Amino acid sequence: MAKKKEMASKYKKLFAPIEKNQAYEMVVIVKPYLPEHIRKKAEKKIEDILKKYDVVLKGKAYWGKRVLAYKIAGHKEGYYIIYHFEAPTKNISSVRKYLDKHPELLRYMILQLEDASFDKLNLLVKKAVVME
Repeated sequence: MAKKKEMASKYKKLFAPIEKNQAYEMVVIVKPYLPEHIRKKAEKKIEDILKKYDVVLKGKAYWGKRVLAYKIAGHKEGYYIIYHFEAPTKNISSVRKYLDKHPELLRYMILQLEDASFDKLNLLVKKAVVME
C-alpha cells in the first residue's frame, strides 16, 4: 500500500504541468505631489515586493507627471511608472494584494502580454514624451 502511494506521488511529480513564467506589463500611478524621496521609497517598496514573489524585472520607465482623464482621489495628475517583467502566474494575485494596500498609489494595472519582445516594448516606452 505504501509503495503504491509512493509510486503515485512520483508519477504526479513527473507529469505535473511545468510552471512557466509569463510576460507582464504593469503601469503604476503614484500620487503626483509626493516629495521625490518618498516617491523613491514607494518605488523601492514596489520593487522589493516584486522580488519577493519571484518576479524578473526586464525594464522600467518613467513617464513622469501626466494629466489624468478624470480625477482619482481628488488628484488631476499622476506620476506614471511602467514595469516590464516575467513572473509565475500564481504569484500575480499576491502582488495585486500588496499593491491594493499601498498608500502612495492612486492606481495600477497589470497586463499579461501575449508575445513579448521586451526590446520592442522598452523602445516604445523610451519614445514616450515625458511632461514635467
